[in-house]
Amino acid sequence: MGRSYVAIITYTLALVLLGYFSLKSLIYSVMNPSFPNIQFILTIILMIVFSWVIGISVKKYIKKYANGNEKVESNLRVFFVAGTVIASILFLVLFKLA
Repeated sequence: MGRSYVAIITYTLALVLLGYFSLKSLIYSVMNPSFPNIQFILTIILMIVFSWVIGISVKKYIKKYANGNEKVESNLRVFFVAGTVIASILFLVLFKLA
C-alpha cells in the first residue's frame, strides 16, 4: 500500500500545480487588451487535455493496482477523492497567499 500513497501524493501535487498555473495563466490572459487571445485559448485546451490525461491515468492505475479486488479498488477511490479534496484546499490556500 506504500506505493499507492506515493501515487496519491503525486496526484494531489499534480492537481494543485495544474490548477494554480492554469488559473494564473487564465487570469493573466484575460487582463490583456485583446481578448480572447491565443494564450487564453491554449490554456483552456491544455487544462482540458491535462485533466483528461490525469483522470484516465488514475483510472488505469486503480484498475491495475487493485487487480480485481473490489475492496482495494474502493479504498483507492476513496483515497484519490480525499487527495482531490486536499488539492482543492491547497489550491485555495495558494491563491489566498499569492
